[in-house]
Amino acid sequence: MNEQHDRSISTAIKKLAGTFTQQKITFDLGNVVSVNADERTCEVGMDNNVTMTCKLMAQVGDGILLVPAVGSDVLVGYFTYDNAFVFMYSDLDTISLKGTELGGLVKVIELTKKLNNLENKVNAIITNFNSHTHAGVTTGPGVSGTTATPVTGALTPTLRTEIENPNVAHGT
Repeated sequence: MNEQHDRSISTAIKKLAGTFTQQKITFDLGNVVSVNADERTCEVGMDNNVTMTCKLMAQVGDGILLVPAVGSDVLVGYFTYDNAFVFMYSDLDTISLKGTELGGLVKVIELTKKLNNLENKVNAIITNFNSHTHAGVTTGPGVSGTTATPVTGALTPTLRTEIENPNVAHGT
């Protein structure tokens, strides 16, 4: 029997059974060999010494893009009539949320420290300005007292909860 004849018989049996166009999904573990973030794909080595090209997104776009680290373990799903896709990751290199034009996520702990240092410094300058005197002024229009127009108000220290979205967390 030739291969074409075997395929015809297989197709006929599937049509009679009502399974001809049904998709079967298979899940398998693999290891990331390479990544093409621009094309939103990666090459995954499977247990049976086969390398598969897998999608990282449903289509190239600016949704959520999880880029696995080369050498990491991934769970791959693939359909009978569609491309394989990665949907679980042991390690990620990058995550992109709706594109990259806004830059990376803020390091909230470090930002809070920097803001508090700046706020404390500005408050110290305000205090020094408002209480500063020029001792010994004896000529001209100068005065020895504090400023006639003090700076009012002070900056309050930034709280982490004011600038942190607890629903999106990240580490190094």
